[in-house]
Amino acid sequence: PTKTDAAAGVPDPDRYVPVFAADDRVEVESTHYVNARPEVSDDRTNLGWTSKDTVVEFFVKNETDSPVTKTLVMHAAAGLGDATSGDLSPNMAERLTLTVDGKPVALSGLLPVTDEAGVAWYYVYMDMEIAEVTLEANSKTLIRLTLSDQINPDWFELRDVA
Repeated sequence: PTKTDAAAGVPDPDRYVPVFAADDRVEVESTHYVNARPEVSDDRTNLGWTSKDTVVEFFVKNETDSPVTKTLVMHAAAGLGDATSGDLSPNMAERLTLTVDGKPVALSGLLPVTDEAGVAWYYVYMDMEIAEVTLEANSKTLIRLTLSDQINPDWFELRDVA
């Protein structure tokens, strides 16, 4: 990944290696990020905790002649109060912002039901649907998430819209 400052605007996708395909699972340590470091524990690598907001950004390519809409999913440790089913909690929505090609995208989606109720929150990793993202035809789309220091992602995925 490029080492440019994420706050400097939209970076050049040709300087990013790799640029992910729409069906790739995006491991967080292979993205460009600011104010964090990779942390390995047990069987996963994720972003280490920071005392600042963390920016995670990556490009996704759509090599087809048609736009494709996918659901952006973040696999992350759920914060206290997030380990329930239903809409993204206000707690989560306050800690996460998303832009696609520099344009803000409203968060929407559901947290899955978890069997781990009552387990300490930092042990609860789950797939969280964040928003629908449209990849234009024959394009490279920049996805940028700003995460508060309370969110510790492991990987991202673009899944078919249910």
